[in-house]
Amino acid sequence: MAADTDLALMAVLIVVGALILAGFFTWIRRRERAGKGALLSTDLLRNRTSNLGLIGLGATIMLRAAEPSPATGVPASTVEHPA
Repeated sequence: MAADTDLALMAVLIVVGALILAGFFTWIRRRERAGKGALLSTDLLRNRTSNLGLIGLGATIMLRAAEPSPATGVPASTVEHPA
C-alpha cells in the first residue's frame, strides 16, 4: 500500500483508524460502567496534565519520524524497507 502517495487511500485509512479508536473508547467506557476491569481508565482523559503530556509525546514522535537519520541523511518516514 502506498498511502503516502494515494490521498484516497490515506483518507480511508484515517477514517478506519478513527472508527477503531472510537470503538475502543466506547468498549472501555462500557466495561468501566459495568464495574469490570478496563485496559485504560477514561478518567485519564479528563486530566489536563495527562492530555498535555500525551499531546507532547505524539508531537515528539511525529517530529522524530520526520527528521533525517544521522546515518543516512534520509527521514525515517521515507525509508523503504524490503518486504
